[in-house]
Amino acid sequence: MNNTKLESMGFRLKFCKYCGKWHTAPYHYVRNHQKGIERPNHSIKMKELYANGMPSWNKGLTKETSEKVLKQSNSLKEHFQDNPHPKGSLGKSHSLETREKMSLDRRGAKNANWKGGLTRIKRGIKRSPNYLQWRKAVLERDNHICQNCGEVKANHAHHILPFRDNPLFRFDIENGITFCEKCHMNYHWNGEKN
Repeated sequence: MNNTKLESMGFRLKFCKYCGKWHTAPYHYVRNHQKGIERPNHSIKMKELYANGMPSWNKGLTKETSEKVLKQSNSLKEHFQDNPHPKGSLGKSHSLETREKMSLDRRGAKNANWKGGLTRIKRGIKRSPNYLQWRKAVLERDNHICQNCGEVKANHAHHILPFRDNPLFRFDIENGITFCEKCHMNYHWNGEKN
């Protein structure tokens, strides 16, 4: 394949000054080339070094270095015998009694995510007949059309004034707007939360 065909397919080509050939290069190689950094192919360079007599990291150790490696290995073994590995409890489970105690210690106000019982209040309101009537009225007023993107069959009624901060306007139809699921999620991810 010629170079122009490869370029038209989206490949970046790089001329290697070490081997004198064109190669399809990864982005970082081209970027480094633009900065003036040249790198030879690592595996080829290592093969050349090994061929010229460079020993592997664990081959040709002298007696002195072998003893150092052995000493370090033994000290690590002793350390982990005295101090079990952090995953020493892997595969083990707590007793039922312990699990119940742990569960009780994380309930209600003891939980880090506790917000004063707001979840129960909000869930109770959103299941009430008043809320369901408000939702239905908002969706029918907007003909189930998303007021942001215009998608038909939108089914998310959104409070314009935040639900949590405006208890007087929770069931006011003028405080509602119809969104599709995507627009509603985008609003809450990019806008304020209620």
